[in-house]
Amino acid sequence: VQKLGYKKLRKAQIQPINDLMDGKDILLIAPTSMGKSAVFQVPGLAQAKQKPGSWVLVIEPTLALIYDQVRHLQEKGIPAAYLTGKNTDSREDVLTQVRRGEITFLFTTPEQLQSYRFQTMLVPNHNPWLVVVDEAHCLTEWGSFHFRPAYRSIGQTIQKMKHRPVIAAMTATAPVHYRLEIMFSLKMRKPCIHEVTLS
Repeated sequence: VQKLGYKKLRKAQIQPINDLMDGKDILLIAPTSMGKSAVFQVPGLAQAKQKPGSWVLVIEPTLALIYDQVRHLQEKGIPAAYLTGKNTDSREDVLTQVRRGEITFLFTTPEQLQSYRFQTMLVPNHNPWLVVVDEAHCLTEWGSFHFRPAYRSIGQTIQKMKHRPVIAAMTATAPVHYRLEIMFSLKMRKPCIHEVTLS
């Protein structure tokens, strides 16, 4: 927690973190100010310490979110990298670092997740222990999958992995009748649902 720059965790963050550490899928519905990133960063670091080489795959919808999170982690000395359409020249180096267990957090977009190189190198043999899908409402008709169809393929990619990862779906808002759609699309297994509201 201190390595990430947090003095202490918020009460609402603790149970989702514990669930992930117990190997349970989670659906977290919480406003941005709740600090959803800590929910996967804390267990990600803990897992990497317990089992060197363990890594977390974080799927974000925008490059701005990816670059911002990677920069914050790197500034704290935490091994983080990204794969986007903007760094194809360094793709092989990043993937090699993942294979060697030198990266703890790898950020990418739904589109890059479907790329041939990612599918052939990481999916069969170098699976993450945790997959985080941010802005998970994009998996629903209510979300933005009409112009981001790659979101609908995330669950299929996870199913192809030799070792099934824990799954964390996160969004700021999701009407009750769309939660099942998110869980079904990602092939989640009895996920723990955490809904946080700020008073």
